Amino acid sequence: MNGMNLLRNSVVALAFSVAASFAVADEDTAFFIDEALMKGWVEVANAKLALEESSSQEVKAFANHMINEHEDINAELMALAREKNVQLTRSDELQERVKPLMLKIRVGEYFDIAYANNQVIAHQQTLRMLQRAVDSSDADIVTFARRNLPVIEQHLRMAEQLVAATAETKTDIYQDREGKTYDNHQHLKDLDEDTNQTDNP
Repeated sequence: MNGMNLLRNSVVALAFSVAASFAVADEDTAFFIDEALMKGWVEVANAKLALEESSSQEVKAFANHMINEHEDINAELMALAREKNVQLTRSDELQERVKPLMLKIRVGEYFDIAYANNQVIAHQQTLRMLQRAVDSSDADIVTFARRNLPVIEQHLRMAEQLVAATAETKTDIYQDREGKTYDNHQHLKDLDEDTNQTDNP
């Protein structure tokens, strides 16, 4: 099962778990929950992909840690969504939005550094999102952000350590399974710039 299939299954299952309601949450609160869940689902899907593709015990241990902790964070967000009657993005729209965030499958030995680099960028983005959420007008969002900031900071440190452990042996240029050349470093840089533009319109 590839990364997109893992994500699709997660999205569909979670979409059915949030009951529809006529009430609508505050726009900023709803946006935060929707965005945070999107990032969380991608984290879990990429980690499951790492368990399938990597032969490194260090990478697998990191991936299992990400699955366990991000599933807990996602459960918190789902509870907030239900409590505040947040209408989450439809599963088909969500799948289109997260495609740029998904880690593309790499050929064998190149996977580990691609995943490690991906995780540094992903957790930098999540950290910035939580730092902004601390100033939210919604007390529940502030509580959530303050509780999870140390968790994401730890994840970022772990991801940076994973990069250090794998970067010296591999390059940032990869080929996908169709033989197309892919520059992972440039992709992550472009993605980070796009996110900064979204963060600061």
